[in-house]
Amino acid sequence: MAKNSKTTEIMSYSGHSLFYGWQSLLMKYLIFFFSPIAWLIFGVGVMVLFDWIAGMAAAKKKGNKIVSGGFYRTFVKYMLYSIGIIATRVLEILLKDNINLPFSSLLAGFILVIEYKSVIENISIATGTDLWKWVKEKIAQIHPKNEK
Repeated sequence: MAKNSKTTEIMSYSGHSLFYGWQSLLMKYLIFFFSPIAWLIFGVGVMVLFDWIAGMAAAKKKGNKIVSGGFYRTFVKYMLYSIGIIATRVLEILLKDNINLPFSSLLAGFILVIEYKSVIENISIATGTDLWKWVKEKIAQIHPKNEK
């Protein structure tokens, strides 16, 4: 017995549109949720990668053996940082009516400063120059302390 082509077409279309509607809704929610923090997570990932590279150079300079455990620790650190930023995004959404602060941006900024300091320290070890001292001097030139 041959199936009616009209019935088959309607059945396949309705099944496809149901899945597409669910998928579309999920994608819209994920875009709503992640769009404010996607660049934050990416930026933290870049800084963690820089820290890992600079850390390998510093370890080599000190004569330490470079092992795969260092990459594993770096990966875990990045995942935990990302989870922290995502959790803060949830906090932002839940507190949006009461407190309108960019908690995830504040957390990412704090993480980026920590990673930046670590990168500078590792580069200082690898090159033998005190870059942190240089950075502090440049900041002092831009923002001199007022002597009273």
